Amino acid sequence: STGIFNQRCTDLMKTTVSGCTIEASWRGIDWRDNEGSGSMKATGNFIYMTGNVFGVGIETREQNQFGLARYEIDYNYISLTTASGGINVSTSYKPIIRCNIIEQYQNNSLLSNMTGVRILGSPDAVVFRNEVISFTSGTTGILNNVGTNSHLICNKVKNQTTGIRFDGVCDVQNEIKGNEMDNCLLGLQYSGSAITGVQDQMGNKW
Repeated sequence: STGIFNQRCTDLMKTTVSGCTIEASWRGIDWRDNEGSGSMKATGNFIYMTGNVFGVGIETREQNQFGLARYEIDYNYISLTTASGGINVSTSYKPIIRCNIIEQYQNNSLLSNMTGVRILGSPDAVVFRNEVISFTSGTTGILNNVGTNSHLICNKVKNQTTGIRFDGVCDVQNEIKGNEMDNCLLGLQYSGSAITGVQDQMGNKW
């Protein structure tokens, strides 16, 4: 089941999902192919995902990674029970993900870790002041997979197997600053092919 689905909000049209309580198994909010929108905003929602190992709280997906859909995802609460991810942004240009709370419960996925925030091939993503807390095993807080020039700033991840992970070539202008990795088995992990550029002492805390 999907709570809210939106596609082809283009020509500067605007969509706002605000103050909703959503219980779903497949997608809480599913946004696709909205390049050219005036804004796509999800704010202040309560999303409960349960019962599907592929379920995602909020997902955005564009066909062109440089097509601007103006995604803003902020101040949402997302609960994951036997689900895959909290917030997934895939091939989405300049998404803003800020001040969300994601809680991870009971990971039964046999395919991948339950992940709080996933950046998948999305350039110039801003991930700011989110909190991801795990109450189960086999979890990741924040994952950036080939998301170039990303900004991960002042996020808190707690109790995950992996706190923050980078996969693939994420370019050389990433900003990893002021994040807190609390009680994670691996605080910050780079895969063998991960590239983020040189990171100075930027106030991250383990």
